[in-house]
Amino acid sequence: MESFLELPVNGKVKDYLQRLSREYVFRYMFSGEKYGLVNNLNILKKPVLILGPEDASEKYEGKMRIWAYGGSIATVDTRTGDVVFTGGSRSYSPYLCDGHPNKKKPPEVFLQEGLFDGLDKPAHLKYKELLKAHGSSSTEIDSDLLDLSVFAAYTRYLNRSVHLTYPSYPQEKSMQCVIAKHSMLGSVWKEDERNMVVIDVETHLFKTKNEHPRADFVVFDGEAFGLIEFKYLGKSMDRKENNLKKHYEDFVRAMKPDNGGKLFEELKMKLKYLAAYGLIDQSWRESAEKICKRKYDEASLWCGFYFLGDASDIPGKKKDIVKDRIKRQLEPVYGKTHAKCRISRIDPKSIDTIKWDYDDISDLWLKKTPEK
Repeated sequence: MESFLELPVNGKVKDYLQRLSREYVFRYMFSGEKYGLVNNLNILKKPVLILGPEDASEKYEGKMRIWAYGGSIATVDTRTGDVVFTGGSRSYSPYLCDGHPNKKKPPEVFLQEGLFDGLDKPAHLKYKELLKAHGSSSTEIDSDLLDLSVFAAYTRYLNRSVHLTYPSYPQEKSMQCVIAKHSMLGSVWKEDERNMVVIDVETHLFKTKNEHPRADFVVFDGEAFGLIEFKYLGKSMDRKENNLKKHYEDFVRAMKPDNGGKLFEELKMKLKYLAAYGLIDQSWRESAEKICKRKYDEASLWCGFYFLGDASDIPGKKKDIVKDRIKRQLEPVYGKTHAKCRISRIDPKSIDTIKWDYDDISDLWLKKTPEK
C-alpha cells in the first residue's frame, strides 16, 4: 500500500483502473463518416475516462467513476474493489437496438452492420443478460459488457441537441470526454505552452434549493484550478439559462469564499485520487501535493470558456458567431469582479493543440483592431 497525502491506495483497484484507462481497447471499431469527428480524432481506441469521486460526501467516499463519451458507466469502490453499474447505464439497452421502441426518443441509433456478430444474441438482450449476471460485488467488468456499455454511451450522446442538418457531428458531451481523455493520457498543451490537465467533468459548483450549476471541465495548471464551460459549434449560447453571461456569473458565485472554500476542498480531493491512482501523469505529483496543502484564497480558482468550432463549421452557415457573442454577453458583466476569465478556441481537426486566445477575457474588447 502507498499513500498520497494520507490517501490509502488499493493496489488491485489501482492496477485495474490503469488498465481500463490506458490499456482497454474498444474491440468494435466504427467506419464511415456518419460516426463523425470522434472517429477522425482516433480516440476510440481508448475511450474510457476514469474520474474521482462525485463529491466529498459519505455517499461517494472512495468511489471512482467510469465514463465514456459523456455517459456514466459505473463506479469502482477503492476500498472494496466492487464495480457497480450506475442507474443511467442500466437503462442503456435501447441504445443497442436497431431502433427505439419508444417513438418519442430521437432516432439516433444506427448499429453498424455486423458490429456485434461475435455475440450469441442481439446486443440489447445480451447487455441485459450480462448486466444481471454482473452482480453488486464484481471486481471487474466482463469485456463484452464493457464494450456494449461504451457503445451504448456513444450512441446515446451522438446526435442529441446538435444542428439537425449536420448529424455527423457528435453531441458536445461526447466531445467533452474526448478532450478530457486526450488531456489525461498526455497534456493537450505542448512543452513551450502553458501546461494543464483535466481533473474532472460535470462538476457541481454549488447547490442551492433551485440551482445546481456545473462546470463542464475542471483543469489544474499546477498552481490553481480552472472552471471551464464548453460550447460546441456555437450552439446553446443564447438561451437565458445557458448563455455565457449566466455561466460566468455562476463561476463568480462559485469562487466567493462561502462557496469557493468548499469547492476548493472537493477539487483537491478529486486531484488526490487521480494522482494517487496514476490516472494522470506523475509529473503532476509535486504540484498536486503543494496545492493540496494550501488553504483557499481568490488565487485558488479561475474560470474560462472552451469553444470547439463555430457557425462556419455548419453547412450553409458562414459567419463566426462566437466572438461577437462573447463580447456582447460578457463585456457588460466582466470587470465587476476579480474573477479571472480566459478564452480558448479549439481546432476541430486537432484538439491536442489547445491554446488560449485570450489569457484575460477583457483583451477581447480592449485589443485595438490592427490598422490596414
